[in-house]
Amino acid sequence: GNQVFFIPQEKKSQYHLANVVVSNLVLSLFEKGTSYLLNCGINEEEAIALLMPLAKENLDNILKKGIK
Repeated sequence: GNQVFFIPQEKKSQYHLANVVVSNLVLSLFEKGTSYLLNCGINEEEAIALLMPLAKENLDNILKKGIK
């Protein structure tokens, strides 16, 4: 589950926006990457399986090293 944070009321919409942007962007990037692989003749399931290790490695690197 997600960690619980106490955020001032006036910042809650910004907190929500950060979560929506990241979640939707990941989905959109996978959709776009998958579409390129579909054009190469790779089916959707295989395309996702090919992209997943790259995405996981990037997320692990962000967790370890930050975003800078």
